[in-house]
Amino acid sequence: MRAAELFAQSLKNEGVKYVFGVPGEETLDIVDAIAKAGIEFVLTQHEQAAAFMAATYGRLTGRAGVCLSTLGPGALNLTTGLAFAALGGMPVVAVTAQSGIRDNWKREFQRVDIVNHFKPIVKWNARIENPNDVAYLTRKAFAIAEDQRPGVTHLEFPEDVAAEVTEGEPLARIDIRRPIAEKKALLQAAALLRKAKHPLILVSHGAVRKRVADELKAFVEATGLYVTHTQMGKGTLSDDDLHSLLTLGIHSRDWVHCGIEYADLIITLGYHALEYSPAIWNNGRDKKIIHIDFSPPMLDHFYNPDSAVVGDIATNLKMLGERLVSPSPDFVSAQSPSPSGRGEGEGQWNTSYFASLRETLLKHLTPKPSDQFPLTPQTVLAAARQVLGRNDILVSDVGAHKIWVARAFPTYEYQTCLIDNGLAAMGGGLPCAIATALVMSRRFGRDPDFTSGPERRVLLITGDGGFLMNMHEMATAKRLGVKLAVLIWNDNGYGMIRWHAQKSGLTPVGVDFKNPDYVKLAESFGWQGYRVGNAQELPNILEKAFSANAPALIDCPVDHNETVRVFTEELKNIVCPI
Repeated sequence: MRAAELFAQSLKNEGVKYVFGVPGEETLDIVDAIAKAGIEFVLTQHEQAAAFMAATYGRLTGRAGVCLSTLGPGALNLTTGLAFAALGGMPVVAVTAQSGIRDNWKREFQRVDIVNHFKPIVKWNARIENPNDVAYLTRKAFAIAEDQRPGVTHLEFPEDVAAEVTEGEPLARIDIRRPIAEKKALLQAAALLRKAKHPLILVSHGAVRKRVADELKAFVEATGLYVTHTQMGKGTLSDDDLHSLLTLGIHSRDWVHCGIEYADLIITLGYHALEYSPAIWNNGRDKKIIHIDFSPPMLDHFYNPDSAVVGDIATNLKMLGERLVSPSPDFVSAQSPSPSGRGEGEGQWNTSYFASLRETLLKHLTPKPSDQFPLTPQTVLAAARQVLGRNDILVSDVGAHKIWVARAFPTYEYQTCLIDNGLAAMGGGLPCAIATALVMSRRFGRDPDFTSGPERRVLLITGDGGFLMNMHEMATAKRLGVKLAVLIWNDNGYGMIRWHAQKSGLTPVGVDFKNPDYVKLAESFGWQGYRVGNAQELPNILEKAFSANAPALIDCPVDHNETVRVFTEELKNIVCPI
């Protein structure tokens, strides 16, 4: 068989259902083989969208998404989407073509050193130079992409190698079970936690898995500890759980930070510093830290955990809870506890402050609608929450609306509010939402883990600036036939940058622009288009959008001044509850 056919069979062995990309001359053997192997090639309008979609597929399923591009400009166009996956811990295998390496008559035409270009982004990459190496390099790419902290791997596939004959066979996929922490690490963590007065759990994106969500809920019920989330960890513990302190929306002072400041010990689950720097929450380096993750901690000046529980997060959390609730003989012997099961000088955890803080959070952050027009952000979020079910999914692009979604959109299940707080790249919202709708749609019948129940609604909230960066992917959504509603948070400009300039006392420059007629734009792509004319009609328009027989676009004017009022004026006067 051709090397390209062996590659396609290797993808099939990995359980690949989709390859996202844009074909080129140098990929013809590859896409032909992919199609013959029964793998769906999902055409996007731009390679950047292919990388965003592959990353989102990986984020939702835990299996590496695959994106494909031609050489040179096509490969370079993948860069932003791959960086999004790398910083967000999403498994992706990127495949790029290259001109021939045996007899390169094209010489330097479109030739760029993509392997070295991707080095700062990927966990591992390689050029396939021998057709007999296809199977093991493909298996290695998937294993590394999905291992420990997931990320991006890259294979460069020269066109002449893809066409060469090989007698190789695909390698079997092996799913390796993650190890659990050693007993000594669990005992140490339990001892630290028992000595704490007011510990708090911080959940980040590395912990966003169903088993972790289930074990976290059980751990909280057993211990009474309170939980807050980073933006990408949002929803791991339901916002309506009495022990939830919701989500950290902004890095500057906000209500949730009162809980972080009060805590004397932080248990981090799946934590990575890029989302919420420890220089913010442990600036005085006075907090005890228990690190629970699949990987060892990435140490820095402000993040040097007192205990590291490394291995399968869900299992380790369960075992830690068991040692806290029913101490084992080895723990009792090691700690010389009092008859009550707690060591000398170990009092009960004081959670009353966190209970009071939760009431304050709900008072200030629960979105409340108003009749104001243009709409307030709170009105938009209240309408979205009213229309979406608990298991439906909200995808957020990047901009001022992202902060509003993170801090004030009630979320009840893990992976039902998808936010990018790693690369935080504007324009990723639409391709990510399309990929989400593709995975969640029962009509495609290919992802039973996500489609066993009622079909889930998918709503994208995006700023006008971010939407215009990748609006051409409307054609992709229409071609795929996915059901999707897109709400444009229309403030006629880059609201986030405008706000930062204003609060810094600077003149906002280059932040205003004129939008197209979004209803006509939607119709030109075969979408349904709606324009919100008053606050009261938004819920009804959202219902119409989800009932449409095509993807739907909603032009929703939003008052930028409310962002300035809340984020600049209200938050600067915060007084934490005593």
